[in-house]
Amino acid sequence: MELIPEWAPNIHPLLVHFPIGIIILAALMNFISLFIPEEWWDEKKNTIIYIIGSVSAIGVYYSGKSAADSVFLPTEAQTVLNDHADWALWLVWFFIAYAIVRIGLHYFKLFEKSITKYVAFVAVLPGIFLLYETGEHGAEMVFGYGAGTGQLLEQEEVSPDLTDSNPASSESSFTQKENGDWFWEMNENAVTDLIGNFHWTGGSVNELNPEVAASNSTQYLKLSINEGSNTFVTHNNYQNVQVDYYI
Repeated sequence: MELIPEWAPNIHPLLVHFPIGIIILAALMNFISLFIPEEWWDEKKNTIIYIIGSVSAIGVYYSGKSAADSVFLPTEAQTVLNDHADWALWLVWFFIAYAIVRIGLHYFKLFEKSITKYVAFVAVLPGIFLLYETGEHGAEMVFGYGAGTGQLLEQEEVSPDLTDSNPASSESSFTQKENGDWFWEMNENAVTDLIGNFHWTGGSVNELNPEVAASNSTQYLKLSINEGSNTFVTHNNYQNVQVDYYI
């Protein structure tokens, strides 16, 4: 059993809702505890939940930083991603500081005063605002720009006419080096290499009508599209790209 299911682009979407739920639960119980006897629920329990939320937020923040490098985002979504990361960082620092302050209040037994409980609750409200802004920008990336979605759609089935047009041969001309560099020299397996080593962020492979053409004993990959746009990228991320092509 794989840790990350095939429909998830990375582990971040599997973890992100945990600190959200824990922090909201902590604030809710904090509010309720202002009006019920301490025998039912006291400030120590609130502090424990806040600490759990703070620690989990740290882990999710770093999983998000890693996730940002593993998903494709359109240019206009980069600003949203940066804002999401900034709000998340402020959120993490806020709840770390807030949890430390609450521990200090317990240590000096200041929670024995009712006014301290009310002040501590009011003090957490800016953190709830940070949580809202972080979640709002994250939701905008997912539902507005489709960040990290469509993992199963990207594994689209190739129509039979494409596979049949490419004779069965196991030799690939797509060579990938250990450092991530790759070299692709066209041969009779170019269509299979195209399908196996790239995924589509716009359109599909079927729209390109790929076929292998030959001229003067040199083989080419012929792509033709009737209308619209078509974008495909390799499965890996690259910091620098150099493309040499001849028309």
